[in-house]
Amino acid sequence: MPPAPRVRPPTSADVAEHVGLSRATVSQILNGRGDRFLPETRERVREAAEALAYRPSRAGRTLVRGRDDTIVVLAPATTFGPNLQDAVDQVAVEMEEHGANVVVRFAGRTHEDTAAAILTMRPWAVVNLGYLTPTDAARLEAGGVTVVPPAAQIATATAERIGRDGIADLQVAALTARGPRRIAYAALSDSRADPWGPRRYDDVHAACRRLDLTTPRSIAVPLELDGAVRALASVVGEGPVGLACYNDDVALAVLAAARELDLAVPEQVAVVGLDASPLGRLWSPRLTSVVYDIRALMTLSVRTLVGDDAAPAPSGPLARLVPGDTT
Repeated sequence: MPPAPRVRPPTSADVAEHVGLSRATVSQILNGRGDRFLPETRERVREAAEALAYRPSRAGRTLVRGRDDTIVVLAPATTFGPNLQDAVDQVAVEMEEHGANVVVRFAGRTHEDTAAAILTMRPWAVVNLGYLTPTDAARLEAGGVTVVPPAAQIATATAERIGRDGIADLQVAALTARGPRRIAYAALSDSRADPWGPRRYDDVHAACRRLDLTTPRSIAVPLELDGAVRALASVVGEGPVGLACYNDDVALAVLAAARELDLAVPEQVAVVGLDASPLGRLWSPRLTSVVYDIRALMTLSVRTLVGDDAAPAPSGPLARLVPGDTT
């Protein structure tokens, strides 16, 4: 029995024939460049495309535009909590009506390798989650790739806000709510690079300075009990200590170490995480944490990308404290 003939997907030529217009007119309307045509003409083309189940060819659009319709969410090759998933989900939701393809790419071995790989992809845009330097972003922009935030703003805008939107102030304020105590920053210790850890320590240091507290120590906490015990033991010998943690995973490792060392929480060891994960709420005592509205930040970034100048800025701070029983 011969195989069934392969059904050819409809093309813009089919839409043009169906609606009785030139292929050039239909192509311009279907590719978002139909402003010079009458509204009723644009509506006829859209109705015909829908009736024929027409889907534009991504390969063809790439050739015409010199770029793909892909949005690259670029992340450092580091350990992530749930915020990366939330960021990608929100970019996908915001770009759905624009027909864009959203992909996640982790940074390569070097900044040069990463930029070269992205330029080879020819994407529409890159949403930078704190990896690109101004030089990296300028190189991509010179190659025709839109970067959010743009190179000129990276030092002060979105990428920095991920670490500098009140997170450290909230953590330190919660840790000292019962009275002054020594503060330490608990970084994540694993085999991956950590581009955000030093920045977050700087923020905790600045928050302590604003409250006239002593310079905080920084300890590296692995996500295993023996190593966490050693890290915590190095800072508990001089009275009560409060730990501002890299994320909730690190905070839970600190709490497990405190239990192993028979240290009272929060009297001897106070802990604040970051991400407000469900696991932290299940721990006893419940973890005090900070939640960061990455979805609001991604919404603002994407609407800026597509030229929605009326997009409202997030109302209020992007970070807020989620009280628990560890402070």
